[in-house]
Amino acid sequence: YLEAIGLYDEDLLTINSAGIGAQLHLFEHTLQPTVNGKSLLPVQTIFALKETKSSKLKSHHWYFNAFAEQIQPEYTAIMDVGTLLTKSALYHLLFAFERNHQIGGACGQISVEKPFENLSNWVISAQNFEYKL
Repeated sequence: YLEAIGLYDEDLLTINSAGIGAQLHLFEHTLQPTVNGKSLLPVQTIFALKETKSSKLKSHHWYFNAFAEQIQPEYTAIMDVGTLLTKSALYHLLFAFERNHQIGGACGQISVEKPFENLSNWVISAQNFEYKL
């Protein structure tokens, strides 16, 4: 998907600088999203791919100490891989921050996708129960 929208190029992963191994691969592209044939505002997008899999904390370190310091974002949203957001989740998050400048952070509610279709599966039932506590 990232390659199809111009945000990733597999061929660039083999390029190194001065014989030094890469720690991180950085891709940038300005996307021009469309919804129902209507063009939306361009979105400058940056994709960072670590060379080796390491901790989530290292990813946060890269983001906050390298990228955020340079680009000074007004808002930051951090999600785990595989997270599926509801249609209006980011809108509601942004609206809350804009409405109340005392808010410094937020977290969402974790839920099992389609839990009632799989309640006979004890793992899904246990997850659904745990997330609702």
